[in-house]
Amino acid sequence: MNDKLDRVSKWDIPHSEYSMDAQHERLNFQMTRITEVNQHLNALMETSEKGFPIHMNLAVHQRNIYSAQKTATQTIQRLKNQNHALTEEIAKKSEMITQLETEKSALIRELFHARTYPKKESNDTTLW
Repeated sequence: MNDKLDRVSKWDIPHSEYSMDAQHERLNFQMTRITEVNQHLNALMETSEKGFPIHMNLAVHQRNIYSAQKTATQTIQRLKNQNHALTEEIAKKSEMITQLETEKSALIRELFHARTYPKKESNDTTLW
C-alpha cells in the first residue's frame, strides 16, 4: 500500500486533481449502483402479484425487458424506413402512370382524328 502511495506521489498530478478524479470515479460507481437497485425495485414492483422472484429472475427479467425494448425500437425504425421508401416509390409510380395515361389519351385522340379526317395525298385518286 505504501508502495502505491509513493508511486502516486511521484506523479506530476496535483493532489487535489487526483482526489477529484477519485471522487468522480466513486460518484460514477454509486450512480451505477443506484440505477441497478432502481431496476431491481421496478422489477419487484412489476412482479409483486406473482410472488417474490428469486435474484436470478430479476437480472434476467431486466435484461429481457431492455433487449425486447431495443429490438422493438429497431423493428419500428426499420418499418418506418421501409414505409417511407415504399411511399416514395408509390408516388413516383403514380406520377408515371398519370403521365402514361395522358400520353395514351393524346394518342387515342390523334388516332380518332386521323380516322375521321384522313389526309389526302396529292397522288391519291381515291374519293371519300
